[in-house]
Amino acid sequence: MNENRNLLAAVILSMVIMLGYQYFVALPHQAAVNQAQQAAATTTNEATNEGQGAMQTAPSANQTKADLANLPPVGEVVVSNGRVAGRINLRGARFDRLNLKDYQQHAGHNSDPVQLFNDAATADGFVMTLGWQAAKGQGDIKLPDATTAWQADRPTLTPEHPVTLRWNNGQGLLFEQRISLDEHFMFSVEQSVTNQTAQTVSVQPLAEVRRQQHAGKSASFEHEGLVGMFDDGLTHLGYRKLDVGESRSFQQGAWAGLTDTYWLVAVAPSPYADSRVQLTREEDSREGGMADAPPMPMQHYRLDTIGAAMAVKPGATEVQRYKILAGAKETHLLEKYSDQLTIPRLEQAVDFGWFFFIAKPLYHVLQLMHLLTHNYGLAIIALTLLVRIALFPLANASFKAMKRMKDLQPEMVRLKELYSDDKMRMNQELMKLYKTEGVNPLGGCLPILLQIPIFLALYKVLSVAIELRHAPFVGWIHDLSAPDPTSIFNLFGLIPIELPAFLMIGVWPLLMGLTMVLQQRLNPPPTDPTQAMVFKIMPYIFTLMMAHFAAGLILYWTSNNLLSILQQRWLNSRLDAEQAAQAASKSKQKQKQARRAKKFNGSGE
Repeated sequence: MNENRNLLAAVILSMVIMLGYQYFVALPHQAAVNQAQQAAATTTNEATNEGQGAMQTAPSANQTKADLANLPPVGEVVVSNGRVAGRINLRGARFDRLNLKDYQQHAGHNSDPVQLFNDAATADGFVMTLGWQAAKGQGDIKLPDATTAWQADRPTLTPEHPVTLRWNNGQGLLFEQRISLDEHFMFSVEQSVTNQTAQTVSVQPLAEVRRQQHAGKSASFEHEGLVGMFDDGLTHLGYRKLDVGESRSFQQGAWAGLTDTYWLVAVAPSPYADSRVQLTREEDSREGGMADAPPMPMQHYRLDTIGAAMAVKPGATEVQRYKILAGAKETHLLEKYSDQLTIPRLEQAVDFGWFFFIAKPLYHVLQLMHLLTHNYGLAIIALTLLVRIALFPLANASFKAMKRMKDLQPEMVRLKELYSDDKMRMNQELMKLYKTEGVNPLGGCLPILLQIPIFLALYKVLSVAIELRHAPFVGWIHDLSAPDPTSIFNLFGLIPIELPAFLMIGVWPLLMGLTMVLQQRLNPPPTDPTQAMVFKIMPYIFTLMMAHFAAGLILYWTSNNLLSILQQRWLNSRLDAEQAAQAASKSKQKQKQARRAKKFNGSGE
């Protein structure tokens, strides 16, 4: 009885936690993100309309935001290829604008492109700079910083036309950045310093990536933060692991970057021996939001890639080379860069989870199915079918065990009622029944446990594959990476009212719940009444929980349930036919034996 009460209490508590999270965390967080996106869009439009002089810049390590805002603009280099468009601000040689042409901020053809680099005060984005710092023991020298006015040899950077930035410190040191861009997301930079003095100068190359994001954004289930390849292997460090003012350092960074679910800004220095990577969380800020909204809290992170000290002799030039990826985490493209540019394990910036060795093949099969169907929703259904075919023997073993358990259900109930006051005797009789009938009570569970890694791998594929972002299915599903936008509580849009997030339970989650109910009816219910009740309400709990997951995941789950139901019904009908045939055969044998016995008895008389 106590176990039953505990089980019921656990279910009720889970529901309370789930609904409380949706109401007090998910809903305010989504409202804050929506408000912040509107504020960012407003700020960007105002900056574009008013010109360079009105644009705000992010603070550097040496300058305050106010100091930078008061400096006059010195020009820009326009960055453009078929997939990105942005600029390099010659004030500090900062990469502070970059739009991804192939990706929109919201589903729909009229949405603005994703802004990856953006230093507007209320914008969620990155800023990148390359420079130098004085090595330990080096005296006072003038180095480029955020206020430096660089000169460019041409006004545009395209795949066909690289750009060279130059700055002379007036003390005999000439700094250059030769920048090229491929047709996708990869920048190549040669950063050099030429010593025209009579003294050896010791400096360290420095690449800095700054990340500004709205507070609470890192509540995502997917990894957000540092990812990189260091001397101890691939490393992930989430933003949430850092307190304000805290830093974490890593050695021998073959490459390091800051990543979201879909976007990555990564730096791969060459050479990288004796380099050091440091991630720092800087002080939060509160920037002005919409006119009728309070300031938005912003979190600030800085990733520094610091190279080994270089002793630049008089008349000599020292060079540091970088490959810088700034764009979408397209797995096939990252694999190409990793192989061709010798950037080890760059493709693992796409976090396929613990079961990546299963998830990666499933991802590639999904891409193949998309080539055949030209629709990612249909590709998910096709992938689900292929997985069910691959797991057909395991599922059959599980269904057979559950069918036999269901057939034994009346006898099990009788034994539990008969020995309700003697638990030990009841268990002995049940085990005797299992042995007599040749049934393994765990036979239905073990095959399911073997399928769990595959299900988890599929979950990761559908969660992190950028191809599913804003990918439509049919009807009202315009984005397979977002939840079903309909809700039963406004009659699926017929009643024009805005509902809180936890009440958004759409058509596909309801279909998923329905298939769970149908599937449950094919399986033997627990003999304990309380456990049976809990199992009955589980589909409804899962419906509430899964309603806010991506529609692609719900589509997979629903398709898997339907295929399971079809397989189980087919197997049950087959087993029933076999049992009927066996019963008929036994009946014939008994009749035959009876006739023989009658004939024998008659002849004996």
